[in-house]
Amino acid sequence: MGNMARKIIATLLVLAAFTATANAAEIKIVTVGAVQEALKNLATDYLGANGNTLTVTASGPAELERTMAADRYDAVFGESSVVTGLENAGRFVAGTRKPIARSYVGIIVREGAPIPDISTVEAFKDYVMGVRNFVHSDPTTPNGTGIHTFQILRDASLFDLVASNGHQSNLFGSRDLVASGEYEMAFIILAGATTPGIAVAGPVPASLQQYTQYDMGVFADGPNKDDAARFLNFVASPEATERFTEARLEHTPN
Repeated sequence: MGNMARKIIATLLVLAAFTATANAAEIKIVTVGAVQEALKNLATDYLGANGNTLTVTASGPAELERTMAADRYDAVFGESSVVTGLENAGRFVAGTRKPIARSYVGIIVREGAPIPDISTVEAFKDYVMGVRNFVHSDPTTPNGTGIHTFQILRDASLFDLVASNGHQSNLFGSRDLVASGEYEMAFIILAGATTPGIAVAGPVPASLQQYTQYDMGVFADGPNKDDAARFLNFVASPEATERFTEARLEHTPN
């Protein structure tokens, strides 16, 4: 496994607050990283009233297929087109595929730096044209932020700035480069803006915004698919909206 995969892939174990019984289920879920913070908190909420163990394995979008192949999971949270492919291949329990949330692109700056006004298209354009440099992610990565960032810059007639002021990095590198002050700002999915040393300037204006839709499904061959389906129903309920909002995601309650 490469360094990037080791950095991105993390396993979060959330245990029930009381002693689990010998036959308690271990629900195993694989997710893209953008959703993991919300799922971690929702798992804590859910398991406070249930005697199961829930394991959330997070992966970058480019590594999700490989992560799924490395273990046996009960459910998946992933980018909509990936989940559609799994559904079309007959991998899910019928009726368990649901939309869950969508992420959006924003700007981060160094902690302590002035927070720019990017609330309107004109303010956004003035700010981006005025920075000395910025970081973006790889525009060739499927389902990645770089694709969205490039489209935003095209729509704002700012794409020429990529060549003169832009620098490509991954999520971790983008946050570190901004936190160090080497780069003035970065375009990232704001659900990933959780590192000390950075501050969120805000989302890209709505008329320029690009979203990534995340869906979920329960695997038909999952060893604890019934327990996983109950957890996913909880995640899809209005009760879960607050956790997604805290994680800078737009929830799609069912």
